[in-house]
Amino acid sequence: MSFVKHWFALSARIKGLQDAGELYARFMSYHQEDSYGAGKNLREQCGKVVVALEEFRGAFAQTLPAEAMQALDRFLSSNLAKAAKDASAEHRAGRGALVALTALEAEITFILAGRQERIRVRSERAFLHLQRLLVADEDIRAKWQKTTLVQRERLVVFA
Repeated sequence: MSFVKHWFALSARIKGLQDAGELYARFMSYHQEDSYGAGKNLREQCGKVVVALEEFRGAFAQTLPAEAMQALDRFLSSNLAKAAKDASAEHRAGRGALVALTALEAEITFILAGRQERIRVRSERAFLHLQRLLVADEDIRAKWQKTTLVQRERLVVFA
């Protein structure tokens, strides 16, 4: 899975936690007692997301844009990220971690969205150039056809 697809899965998880946090806050505004441990569960889920972010950073360290790596490093070294993973942390740590996770999600999604647009534009330009070359240059067209024929033959052998 590419880092973009992996990030969008993490992003969806963070947004789901954000929704849960908002629901928790609404309930707590009416009734201050958390007798079923929803706040603790929210902090635990934040901790699991922090661990997933650490794994994401490790898996894609070579391919992530520098700005995304800096944002991840800044968050992962923060007290809020550490508190989210700390089982003895109080509920406020979970709430703080959730706010920081939401901010991180917005920042990295913004960084990756700009990168994807640049990749798309460059790819379109490259394919347009390739199409023009194939039409205009007979030698390149013959090499292209030979290459694709060889690749098709390899696929048949492996199938």
